[in-house]
Amino acid sequence: MRLLFIFAPSAIVLAQLGAVEVQVLDKKENTPVPGANIELVGNAIGRTTMWDSEGTCRFDSLTPGADSLRISSIGYHGLSIPIQIKPDTLTHIEVKLAVGELEFPSYRAKKLPRNYPKKNTKISYTPIGASK
Repeated sequence: MRLLFIFAPSAIVLAQLGAVEVQVLDKKENTPVPGANIELVGNAIGRTTMWDSEGTCRFDSLTPGADSLRISSIGYHGLSIPIQIKPDTLTHIEVKLAVGELEFPSYRAKKLPRNYPKKNTKISYTPIGASK
């Protein structure tokens, strides 16, 4: 009888978990963006890239309450949105990402002064598996 008492509250808690289904689409083309990274911030689920042909992924067994999603994909502007996870409910969220330009850091090369000290550096190596 005591064993039943321990497991009964656990069953009640499991029945109250929620789920979120996220579909990520290209804002202009309205087509799926496969391979986008989605992170559930508050539930510590992490990222997923397991997509179906519609560009949809799903997070199950989530604790109900406020949370947020961070969505990113190469070539698109990233996005962070607040969400509400409801108990015993599958919440569908459609996200449209806008194409973004890739930004690379710029570097400027400077010519060394003529009197810059030159040092000879000796480089040695030992091939892997070679004995000394």
